Amino acid sequence: LVEYSGAATVAALLSGLETRGPVAAVISGGNIDPSRIPELLDAV
Repeated sequence: LVEYSGAATVAALLSGLETRGPVAAVISGGNIDPSRIPELLDAV
């Protein structure tokens, strides 16, 4: 599970914008109650 803001970097890369060097996308997600993970995964 990835926080929504993590999609911003990936979206920028997929848009085809030129970069001046290497790019790193930090994908994180820690602000979720662990007990909700099964419920969210079942919805996918």
